[in-house]
Amino acid sequence: MQSYRNNPDSDTNTKATAQHLREVFALQMKRRKSAATHTASCPVCSAEFDVEIEPYIPARTYGRPEDCYPAEGGTIEPEHCPDCAAKLDTGLIYEEWSEAQRE
Repeated sequence: MQSYRNNPDSDTNTKATAQHLREVFALQMKRRKSAATHTASCPVCSAEFDVEIEPYIPARTYGRPEDCYPAEGGTIEPEHCPDCAAKLDTGLIYEEWSEAQRE
């Protein structure tokens, strides 16, 4: 039986490497899982205020049980405008924050 190390370009090894990189990224995010602050505006009253965004860390549900963990994060606080109490579109706020992080 040939080792994957002897053939680094094998399809199995490529998939394993990609999965490993995703897991490393998730663990790095877990370590620095501090909430970020973003300025949001209310769609109803146009008030601007700061929201705290906790990054989403996907679950790991395969492998040895001691290596698995549930999904965490992905929350935005507050979910309502502090001035008019309108519910905010958290998906839109998360997208705006993600785009700002890429710039």
